[in-house]
Amino acid sequence: GAVGTGLANAVGAGAAEVLSLLDYDMTMSEKEYEFAATFAGGPFPGRTIFGKPSYTEVLQKYQEFDRIYAKPNSKYFKALAYGSMECETIDNAMLGIQGRRNVTLNVISVETANITIGLVQSGYSYDSFFNYGTLVGEITQTLAMRKNAQAVQGILQKFFL
Repeated sequence: GAVGTGLANAVGAGAAEVLSLLDYDMTMSEKEYEFAATFAGGPFPGRTIFGKPSYTEVLQKYQEFDRIYAKPNSKYFKALAYGSMECETIDNAMLGIQGRRNVTLNVISVETANITIGLVQSGYSYDSFFNYGTLVGEITQTLAMRKNAQAVQGILQKFFL
């Protein structure tokens, strides 16, 4: 969530535009809370950074993000979701956030299924560094596909250059 990713730090330091890189396990529904919990109305009020849009609106916006879907027969990689949203901060003294500031939140989310970075974690059947290597290969091969070139170039231009 915002506390462990640096999002709160960047917004608290006054950033007007932030890029949030997320991992989203499609098999673990509570993961959506980690990202959306930074918005008003979420399950963890102490982590709230943004008053607008609302938690519910953010969950909907996330579903509407553009996606580059995994190459056929990918075992772990499902999609790369990406998009932006205009947000307004909310006062949160604990996180050093001053309210009523406009922030552009850019999001790139690696959507996977049932994998970690190789560390043993409860509820996961795949906990090998070798399996993580397979995931990285699937992401790389998907992004290198000719049919994805325009979308990949767009992500690079919008979020990194």
